[in-house]
Amino acid sequence: MHANTVYARFERVEDATGLDPQQFHALTELLLATDLSNGTGYQQVNISAERSER
Repeated sequence: MHANTVYARFERVEDATGLDPQQFHALTELLLATDLSNGTGYQQVNISAERSER
């Protein structure tokens, strides 16, 4: 993939989300949001239920 293509896609992401994927914190937020929307990211755990099982 050509470098200009990557930068053009970064611009499209920034236009759509308001987040600059070339900035670490924004990229982290975008990746987390992608994981959550795919159902592959953070899974909420009921800690009180786990503790009562022990």
